[in-house]
Amino acid sequence: MANFINNIFNKLPMMTVGDGNPEKWNKVADWISRPTQNRLIMGGTAIFIQPTIDRHNKHVNEETRETSALRTTAKVLVGTGVGICVRQACYEITGMMTNVNGTKPYSKWLIPIAKLTGLKNDNPFLKTHRTVIATFMGLGVMLFTNFLIDAPATVKLTNKLLASSNTLKEIRAKKEEGGLVDVQV
Repeated sequence: MANFINNIFNKLPMMTVGDGNPEKWNKVADWISRPTQNRLIMGGTAIFIQPTIDRHNKHVNEETRETSALRTTAKVLVGTGVGICVRQACYEITGMMTNVNGTKPYSKWLIPIAKLTGLKNDNPFLKTHRTVIATFMGLGVMLFTNFLIDAPATVKLTNKLLASSNTLKEIRAKKEEGGLVDVQV
């Protein structure tokens, strides 16, 4: 098996991502690594993959597969929406509280005093520092929003999706007519 995989990789062209225009790739990497875009990419991937996996689970009956896929869809949509809002807000708040040139009283609250002298807004330390602070702030906020916003909104959206699903209605109609038999595996 290892030789088979090695043969595949040996046939691929030799190149690195930086070939061509490294500045372009750096801009793409900076954009993708932002908290909001990162959450959007994860949510977009999940909305295509997870419900598909649920719908192809042969260990449960058809009604359970469809219900699970709809619940997963609701979880991903709500989680992505709330995650984007929370991450963007934390990112912006951190930016306002780590502004070296800021004149507001809170502009430098989150900058270590030892690093403040001679620091500029485009400093690599400050960029990393902002990312770390925004990440931890987002994690803290998400502990609350998961229970206060995500869970209730997911339940409401799931109920709406279940009520409006024609596929689920057809499955239940077949079941009532005796066309489907629940088989436990």
